[in-house]
Amino acid sequence: MSTSSERRAELIAGAVTGHLDEVEQAELDALVRADPTVAVEVEELRAVSERIGTLGAWEEAPAPAVAGAPRRRRLLAAAAAALVVGTGLGVAGTLVAQQAGDGPDPSDPSGPPGTLGVAEPVRFEPVAGSPAAEAEVRAEVIPHTWGTEAVLDVDGLAVGQTYDVLFLDADGSPVSAGAFLGSTVEIHCSLNAAVLREDVVTLQIVGPDGELVRSADLPTVAG
Repeated sequence: MSTSSERRAELIAGAVTGHLDEVEQAELDALVRADPTVAVEVEELRAVSERIGTLGAWEEAPAPAVAGAPRRRRLLAAAAAALVVGTGLGVAGTLVAQQAGDGPDPSDPSGPPGTLGVAEPVRFEPVAGSPAAEAEVRAEVIPHTWGTEAVLDVDGLAVGQTYDVLFLDADGSPVSAGAFLGSTVEIHCSLNAAVLREDVVTLQIVGPDGELVRSADLPTVAG
């Protein structure tokens, strides 16, 4: 059978979190018969989810009374779970919905460092002697009215180990944005910290034994 990668991720996420209805379960069963690796991925992600522990609850704003809305919300929740559970999780990070008006005009999604809602690419400096020197780590930071978001793509870190993500202010004081687990697959995660972008000067990733895995100085935000 042919299944889009997005739908495949939705079904896997629903299986991991226990949110499949009878029709979706039948669809997943058919997918497993066609591709046995799906069952393996579900079990691996369940193990990761159990190791991380309780994730907390999603809070859903009232939706407009339109046809198909409940179905759409369920699929969006599954897709969100696929991003959170399937490819990386901010354990201590606060998952916050971007507030209305928090960001630039969508027709002009650009601006200098510190512009609300605009992603800033991060350039990590090599860390001498780091056991994770060969790992591939890419990042962006996004300023918000409620704090600063770090979006990470990570591949090659030690499987099952916990890595902390920290924002440092001008005094070198750390503010935690959360943590993620090393995985056999590439991780994509979004972590948030309650510190404004103008107060952040450095982004760091710290390994399980306190070793510095990656560090990047961020551009100064104009006052």
